[in-house]
Amino acid sequence: MNHSIPPHRPTATTLPEARTAADGQLAWSVVVVVLLVSRGYLLLSLKPAISDVPFYWQTASRVVDRGEVPYGPGTEIGYPPLAWGLMYLPRWIDSTRWQPGAEHLALGRYSRRFRAQMALFDLTAVVLLGLLIARRAPQRLVHALWAYALLTLILGHLLYDRFDVALLALVMASAYAWMRWAETAAAGDDNASSWNQLAYIALGLGVALKLLPLVALPLLLVGQWRIERRGVSLLAALGCWSIGALFPFVWHLPRTGLASLGFLAHHAGRGLQVESIYASLLIGLSYLGLDVSVERSTNAWHVVGPGAGMLHRAAIGILFAWGLGWAVAAWHRAPTRGRMWLGWAAAVTIAGLPVLSHVLSPQYLIWATVLLLWPAAELLSRKSFHLFVALLVVITLLTTWLFPYHYFSHDGEGHMIDPYGLLPDLPWQASAVLLARNALLLGALAWIAHVVYWAPAAPSTEPSTDDFARRRARASNSA
Repeated sequence: MNHSIPPHRPTATTLPEARTAADGQLAWSVVVVVLLVSRGYLLLSLKPAISDVPFYWQTASRVVDRGEVPYGPGTEIGYPPLAWGLMYLPRWIDSTRWQPGAEHLALGRYSRRFRAQMALFDLTAVVLLGLLIARRAPQRLVHALWAYALLTLILGHLLYDRFDVALLALVMASAYAWMRWAETAAAGDDNASSWNQLAYIALGLGVALKLLPLVALPLLLVGQWRIERRGVSLLAALGCWSIGALFPFVWHLPRTGLASLGFLAHHAGRGLQVESIYASLLIGLSYLGLDVSVERSTNAWHVVGPGAGMLHRAAIGILFAWGLGWAVAAWHRAPTRGRMWLGWAAAVTIAGLPVLSHVLSPQYLIWATVLLLWPAAELLSRKSFHLFVALLVVITLLTTWLFPYHYFSHDGEGHMIDPYGLLPDLPWQASAVLLARNALLLGALAWIAHVVYWAPAAPSTEPSTDDFARRRARASNSA
């Protein structure tokens, strides 16, 4: 008698599963290749049309080669200390000192080092996003990575020539640590507080790089207090945030005192930046007869005219209301929604700040769009998530059409270089693109803010469900 086991043959039920697994592996492989190829192109081949790197090099060279004191008299730096450190490092590690007539060689070396530095932050950000989505919404992982690849590639002229991808990496580090804290605390892990402290340190470092993540601190502290009611835990969180946010400032105290806070005066003088939603409103009204023009001040282009001052004050009030509103929401909703909800709310609060601000630079979209992928991946259905990502892609495409391709209509000598250029003539074509971009940006923010605000509590110890509607129904039934 033959007792050998016959070879296994795929059945009708296993073939679809095999195809699904093969398709998943193929999709994963393709997105990894696209990420690698696109990063190589951005780092090695792309020559940004408009870059801030020469300015960074000049500022760093004044300190390294001429011995000037950063933030000292005559050496004004319009950036927080951590941003200055990233500006200074590529020049400091170059042992060759400045020589007359060799500026282009020194700038070339500096540019390669600075861009490589930003590429490391880019790699860190995408890895953290992948780890976060893999734990919370694994069915969205490939789609989220595709979204990251597309959004950052479209904004490629800005990605490695500004500091914003570094901010994205720090905020993603805070988001990942917060997610791990929510999971481990729900599971009763004694080491959960370590993740909480790491989240606040990373958030503090983000504030030391660019002040904008500060808007999330009140809602996180308020929500954590409402959930835990532990003063010691709250003090530890605030202390960890202070370490990340204040240490880069303290580093400069012995030499310059409080002069490292001088960049605040620079930003306080900013008007209605031409790409903000408030400026685009005035630009739209200019076609109905309102006398509107643009002027350059504090290293940016601002819209001036009737109503500009009023809208500037309104924008500041709206920003305070935005941060305060989410803190109040955390007070009321955190006890029933949980720690993970606070993470989603913080992501929306940070991403929404530049949208509602009177200062909206195109590089802000590097982190504002990517940060929204976390709550969108967890809370939106598959179809809605794809639609949301498509909306973000359109927004970044319109942004790149304006900057750098159609940003200036005249060169420095007043010669026409682009009839569709936004500045300084504000032609109707560029104005229409700007209005459309801002309307879509505001709509995307309102959509995800609404979804997050009304989101029910998500299980912190298991991956999120695939369908937000099912989760909401389950929460209603349990109540």
